[in-house]
Amino acid sequence: VRRGNQGVQAVRPCSASLRPPPSRPPSMAQAPSGVVLTGQQEAWANLGGPGRFWEEKPNAGYSGTPLWKLRAEREAQMQADDNATSSKPRIPEGFVKQRGGDGDVYWSEKRQLYWRASDAKYLVWDSLAQTNVELHEAQVHDISIAVGGVCHERASQVRNVIVKDLHRAAIALRLSLDHLDQPCAMYALYDGHRGSGGNSCAEFCAKHLHGKLLPKLAAFRGFWVDDRLKLAMRESFEELDASFVEKHPGAKEGCSAAVALVVGDRLVVANLGDIACCACLRSGETVLLARAHAVPDPDAEDDEEEDEESEGAATSAAASSRAVRWTHAFGDADQKVPSLGAAALSATPDVTVLKLEQTHHGFAFVCRALYASIGGGGAV
Repeated sequence: VRRGNQGVQAVRPCSASLRPPPSRPPSMAQAPSGVVLTGQQEAWANLGGPGRFWEEKPNAGYSGTPLWKLRAEREAQMQADDNATSSKPRIPEGFVKQRGGDGDVYWSEKRQLYWRASDAKYLVWDSLAQTNVELHEAQVHDISIAVGGVCHERASQVRNVIVKDLHRAAIALRLSLDHLDQPCAMYALYDGHRGSGGNSCAEFCAKHLHGKLLPKLAAFRGFWVDDRLKLAMRESFEELDASFVEKHPGAKEGCSAAVALVVGDRLVVANLGDIACCACLRSGETVLLARAHAVPDPDAEDDEEEDEESEGAATSAAASSRAVRWTHAFGDADQKVPSLGAAALSATPDVTVLKLEQTHHGFAFVCRALYASIGGGGAV
């Protein structure tokens, strides 16, 4: 209705003006039952975007568990995994399982060792027992040794050797004695005979005995029992004598010898000939470690039994054809020919193993001439 100066005029409305506003097109998003879309998700759905819009949110897939609790659960799981792994020993680097061998034992060519998985022990091959034995870890014993050697200026055929640390000597030969208990040392006295202005046999033995003994000690890295130590000393003496005879053909010189090998708390004494070998006690007494290889025996007691006397008489008769009074010695090649039979000299030593205790004060090797001239106690 329009009002003007001239009255009222009625106007018929247009049909278009009476139409209701166009309705909003229906949403294209189809969410599962119970899921309400956000405005952004619904707008994206209306634009035809792909995907399951109700899952496209920053925390999709997370449980909502607090981070501190997740860290605690992770640490607990890692600890459980470590415990499970520790129950099974890890194979050391460089060890491989041998073909046809025990499934429990591995071998390292570089270290020349076996490793047993059942107890994680390192093993070495024992050629004597023909089996694997445990690698020995060296023990350090609280034993100190003060050593010295004295020779008369006229004793031109006498030589002494002092090796305070066999480990260092072995390193010079590119060997390892790390498996031997400490202290580990060697002391020797060589008393030559039948020489003139010196003694080639005593010189040779003083320079080469360690070259025979150390490779044997380095070859086996298990625990050295007493019998094994005795065997190594015997073999070293016999090989040394054979080498001297080979390199000095026709030489008539010879020498007596006494060698002490200290391995931890054990004293191994090997002797040839008639060098006096004594252990000194803190009480002042002396104890013979080895009997002399001589005829007559200078260490024999006056009150020996009759059977010992008869045995000594038989030995004296066998030695009557010798040029020397010793029954065991290095060198003396002319006295070791097979034609002499029982009278032939031997280079196989007597070996004694003594366990060092608090009652022991030391040991001494004394040439027979000095030992006999001033008496045993005074000489020691």
